[in-house]
Amino acid sequence: MKKIILYALAICAVCVPAFPAEKMQVAVLDLQPKGISKILAGAASDIIRSEMIKTGLFTVVERGQMNEIFKEQGFQMTGCTDQACAVQVGKV
Repeated sequence: MKKIILYALAICAVCVPAFPAEKMQVAVLDLQPKGISKILAGAASDIIRSEMIKTGLFTVVERGQMNEIFKEQGFQMTGCTDQACAVQVGKV
């Protein structure tokens, strides 16, 4: 699980300019458990959110805000596990 978190943070670090003019607004969705419990997947999601906030480079959208936006847009997260769905979430 530590590898997953490190990979996610490395990808974020590469995608962010060294001195951004404005913080990038991001949302971290809950990871889908594959071979681990939902509790561990939820904990990993929380760690990723926390670490992104600690960098000071991002404005991380809270879960409640994400759910409200998805509700307004009529978007259902149930079953969102593939790349096409992730792209659609990113656009919302």
